[in-house]
Amino acid sequence: MNTDATYTTAAVADFRANLGAHLRSVRAGGEVLILDRGRPVARLVPVEGSEAREGRMEELIRAGQVRPPEGSLPRDFWDRPRLEDPEGRMVQAILEERAEGP
Repeated sequence: MNTDATYTTAAVADFRANLGAHLRSVRAGGEVLILDRGRPVARLVPVEGSEAREGRMEELIRAGQVRPPEGSLPRDFWDRPRLEDPEGRMVQAILEERAEGP
């Protein structure tokens, strides 16, 4: 296995033997170039766009972390007043969660 800044290369046997590690790399945004006898035959890349969002949403629903929407947002949703947070607790909570990682 060879790792470059933008992608990883893996022979077919290595790819099979380390499938889980390669999938974790792709989930993290990496790419894997699969080689058969030294020749590129396939590239494994992350899913992008709506397919990725739908897959992530289904994953969160199954984990019980979110509920599927029951309807559309009210027309005036973005015009409604925001909750006040003068001490910045919400921002701090978000920053702490981001620091923890996925």
